[in-house]
Amino acid sequence: MAENIEYLILEQFRAMRNQIEGMQTEMRNEFSDVKHRINRLESAVAGYFLVSTRRVVTRKNGEVEGSEEEEQNGDGADS
Repeated sequence: MAENIEYLILEQFRAMRNQIEGMQTEMRNEFSDVKHRINRLESAVAGYFLVSTRRVVTRKNGEVEGSEEEEQNGDGADS
């Protein structure tokens, strides 16, 4: 009877080990998916930031260039 108890305990340990291994595999897959999604999100945010920065710089350069042209033509507000 003691052998049956040992056998049952070992079977339970094997079952728990298999469940843990399955959960570890699932977690690794999920973490891999999360990492991939975060990388895509970072790329999208970086792209948005780059486009926004270019627009701001272009606008500021346009305003500066426009102001310089007005001053050269004598069309400034001070005239």
